[in-house]
Order: sequence, then structure tokens, then C-alpha cells
Amino acid sequence: MTTDTVSKTTTTSTVMKTSVSRTIRSIPNPKLDQLQPIDNQLRLLNLQRTDKENMLLSLTAVLQKDVGSKMGFLDELRIMFNLLKASTIAAVVYVIWLAFLLLLELLILIGKANEAESDYDKTIHKQMSIHFRKIDLL
Repeated sequence: MTTDTVSKTTTTSTVMKTSVSRTIRSIPNPKLDQLQPIDNQLRLLNLQRTDKENMLLSLTAVLQKDVGSKMGFLDELRIMFNLLKASTIAAVVYVIWLAFLLLLELLILIGKANEAESDYDKTIHKQMSIHFRKIDLL
């Protein structure tokens, strides 16, 4: 409504309203069928993740326990000597193995000591003398 104050006339305008009616038709979502297998797969993956996390937590506890219980070389030697003191059969077997392995090593040394100078030894001596002469020339 507008009013003109000078001429004192009043004008009224009417607006026409239009109404539109719409019909909404419900169409099912075609991807709704894919939702259930995806939900099942997500549930399965979440369970697997939870199992892996629990396994990781238990493994860290086991590993920390193992690292804490590790013994050094001296502890193992002490245990071995205690075992040999407690059992004479174990001591005899240990001495037999020790003698056998020591004999194998000594055979190499005995064979090397009784052998005449080989071609390899002669080559090494020759190379050493050439090297010493080069050093003297400098």
C-alpha cells in the first residue's frame, strides 16, 4: 500500500500468487543393493584390523620379555660349566669333541711345518723382496 502525502490519494496493488503442485514419485536407489556387501566387507576388515592390533600388542609384550631374558656369552659359559660339573657323561662327550676338533686344527699346522717351501711361498718371498727394493730406491 502506497500513500502520497501531497495529494492524499491512496493506491492499493494486489499481487497474484500462483501455486504449483508437484507429485513426488519415489524411485529406489540402484546402488542400495551394493550397500549390504560393502558393509559386510567393512565389518570384516575392521575385525581383521582389531585382531592385528591385538596381535601387535601381544607381540611387543613377548618381544620385550624375550629381550629382557637374553643371556650373554659369559652367562652361557657359566651354565655350560655347571652342566659339565653336574654330569660326567656330558663332560666326557665335551672332551672327546674338543680333542677331535683340536686335532683337526693341529693336523693343518703339523702338515705345514713338515712341508718344504712351496711355489706359493717362493712367489710371496720374491714379491716381498721386489717391494723392499722399491722402497730402498725411494
